[in-house]
Amino acid sequence: MFEAGSSRRRARLWMVCWTVGVSAACATPRHEERYRTLHAQLYDNNSEQSQAARSQSTLGSEAELSRSALLREVLVRNPSLESARQAWRAALARYPQETALADPMLDYSFAPLSIGSRQVPFGQTIELRQTLPFPGKREAMGHGALAEAEVMHADYELMRAEITLQASMAFDEYYANARQREVNERHKGLVQQVLAQAQARYAAGSSAQDAVLRTSLELARIEQQRLAIDAARDLLCARINALLHRDALAPLGRPPAALDELSADTSNLAAQSQRAQTQRAELRAARARIEGGEAAVERADKAYYPDLGVMGQYSSMWMEPQHRFMLGVSVELPLQIGMRDAASDEAQARLLGSRAELAAKTDEISSEVAQARRRVLQADQQLALYDAQLLPVARARVEAAQAGYAAGQRDIDDVIMSERELRDLELDYEMARAERNGRRAQLLRATGELPDLAAHAGEAP
Repeated sequence: MFEAGSSRRRARLWMVCWTVGVSAACATPRHEERYRTLHAQLYDNNSEQSQAARSQSTLGSEAELSRSALLREVLVRNPSLESARQAWRAALARYPQETALADPMLDYSFAPLSIGSRQVPFGQTIELRQTLPFPGKREAMGHGALAEAEVMHADYELMRAEITLQASMAFDEYYANARQREVNERHKGLVQQVLAQAQARYAAGSSAQDAVLRTSLELARIEQQRLAIDAARDLLCARINALLHRDALAPLGRPPAALDELSADTSNLAAQSQRAQTQRAELRAARARIEGGEAAVERADKAYYPDLGVMGQYSSMWMEPQHRFMLGVSVELPLQIGMRDAASDEAQARLLGSRAELAAKTDEISSEVAQARRRVLQADQQLALYDAQLLPVARARVEAAQAGYAAGQRDIDDVIMSERELRDLELDYEMARAERNGRRAQLLRATGELPDLAAHAGEAP
């Protein structure tokens, strides 16, 4: 038997060595604060989504539908956005897995023939082993996991921007469709008045039956347009309901009486491009992929260094008490240099590819901003042309044709043609207003902003 004091000293030495080894391997990585920040962003977002989901929806009521209400519901309900958020969550959950130590291994063995033996004591061995990666390996793994979480976060923001843009443009079309229906009804009444005049003239013998027939044909064409407008409304409602993850036939609120015009600055292309470079989610994702590539290169470099292992063992089968407690270390032998060289080459290639991707995406976004800005300017010019020339002239032509027909100086074809031109222009004008709003939303999207903020909306002209 060995002395109790000696046993306690050896036990304390064993525990100190084990504790020091494990503590050194479990040092807090320098990316821990970044992980906590991303974690807070993820669950703050989840809290906002939950609160919005609990709020009362008015989409299916008789209330007037607003852009902000529609977009708020879309962002809560859309399953594609939720899928992207869960992908972000899953990527973030990789960080604690990559930075954790492997579980320790506890081995127990015994000598079965020593059980109940009177010649020898019961023989058993207890061993505890822990693998300790070479310093910096777990940090590199955590760095890569955080970079991938940043990519997924940016992909979530990208999905959010795309869905918001789609819903905002659909809202504008929903408004334009209602206004086109009003235009159709107004012109139907106008042509019915012309038909009444033609029928009166025909009854009085001052006009041929052909005038009545031509006017009746035009009424049928107006009805045909109404059917097309109503079909477009049903398709549009189905599209909006798909964004809302609802049944295609689910009712929506009535269209707004006035269109809230989005505001998009077109005065400074350079400033807009610069804003896009800092705000676009695609660029944040590309930069995060570069960071992930750098982490992969770091991991590949660390792979040349060996991992360590520490071991503590107690065996009762040694006769000498001094031999019963054992401490040991193990060292990995990184002999597969070719494998590690290939992994390093792969990581370098992927990093260079990510950098090239960022350069290409930067050029693409600069071009996208310039094109979106030009389309907004074109839409502004087009609407100005409608307001200043096309619509006033077309309305004057209708008035002149009606007056001439009433005075017997103009043919019915002049009235029908002038009315048709005005009707087509007014239908196109309503769609052009929606398209201009859509192009402004696309410019906001191109610069990394969302078109659903109240600050971007103003009074309809």
